Amino acid sequence: MNFMIIKTWINLCIGIFAFLPSGTLLAQNPSAPKSYSSNYYPELVRKDKPVAYWRMDLDNNGMMSNSVATAPELRGKLVGEVEVSSGPTGPEHPKFGAAENTALEIPNAGGHITVDDPGDNSPLDFTLGDSITIEAWVQLWSVGGYRYIVGKGRTGNPEFPAENHNYSLRIAERGALSFLYRGIDSEGKQNYHRWTSNEGVGVSDGWHHIALTYTFGKTKSIRGYIDGKPVSGKWDMAGPDAVGIPNRHGFDYSFGFLHSSHAHNHYPDYLWRNGQKVVLEGNRNGQSDQYNHDLFTEEALAYIERESNRPFFLYLAYTLPHAELAVPEDSQNSYLGKFSEEPFEQKRKWSSGVYNAQENPKAAFAGMVSRLDRDVGRLLDKLEDLGLDRDTLVMFTSDNGPHREGGADPYCFNGSGPLRGIK
Repeated sequence: MNFMIIKTWINLCIGIFAFLPSGTLLAQNPSAPKSYSSNYYPELVRKDKPVAYWRMDLDNNGMMSNSVATAPELRGKLVGEVEVSSGPTGPEHPKFGAAENTALEIPNAGGHITVDDPGDNSPLDFTLGDSITIEAWVQLWSVGGYRYIVGKGRTGNPEFPAENHNYSLRIAERGALSFLYRGIDSEGKQNYHRWTSNEGVGVSDGWHHIALTYTFGKTKSIRGYIDGKPVSGKWDMAGPDAVGIPNRHGFDYSFGFLHSSHAHNHYPDYLWRNGQKVVLEGNRNGQSDQYNHDLFTEEALAYIERESNRPFFLYLAYTLPHAELAVPEDSQNSYLGKFSEEPFEQKRKWSSGVYNAQENPKAAFAGMVSRLDRDVGRLLDKLEDLGLDRDTLVMFTSDNGPHREGGADPYCFNGSGPLRGIK
């Protein structure tokens, strides 16, 4: 028996925040005695000698001070809609004591707190082999997209590159913890590395303590915690050194992308075969001659032919019809003029690069689906030609519902069927 899977592609309140230089974590113990002074928890944090510790208290100038005396320059400035609120206190969180505890409420993504980096040899700099621990108390009213707890770089300041990102701890969909950093591989290319927890922080149910600790360069060192309890997670993104390379997880052969942001480009400069970069000369210097979907199909057909004399498992993760909306003319032309189109202008993606402009997004989307349908048929025909169709289990599934990215209209083709909502 053979097996084939074909797959097609917060409001936030922060009460206390600290950078710790090693792996120490501080969390509330519900069974602890319930009589503490308001200074107990702050002193507990300071004993671990953090690099920075912001308590959300504002001085007379409206600035948020760093409670660590060795780095007083790490002061926070409130930007956008940020409101003073009440943080965790006893008796529910007894180690904070009964006195008023200040928090800052950030009701939308436009609000944030900026801290100027002192520059070279900054206490906020971490390099290969360094360990970092980030912890905070948060209360979520809603979750959507990514909400940053802390992020170094990627500020949008004109004097810095757009992707000068170092590291960040964020809250993702479902309240999951998301740790993102950017490293440099052996070829000097910068790659994002992202870890996302499988469990999430509760929404609209009070204050929660979150923490993450990691030693840069050691993927297995990462640990995430919610309310003092370890949470599991997974890595994605990155280059050839990524922990998620299929060949490191039982696959004998792999071909495709190693970075989810890279996979939004249907005419990439390169792909990866068994961890080795494959340069696509037809897509260099502005050319668009090698469509990644076609390359995946040819690789899959060749694999089936090559392995036809023994049982095999093939996992084929097509990216169609995910954005960007781009497809060769022989698939799109037959749909031109059949829809009321609203041209899509070039737009920056969520991570890096852009979604290219598309004059006819609906026709492009229809062409992408038709090309996908055509090539799934080619794979089934190949199984039949080799006499394997009666001995192969084929599963076809999608990894998300219809989307808006790249100019797509999620309602045009009834992509959700009888279900509600979109990606």
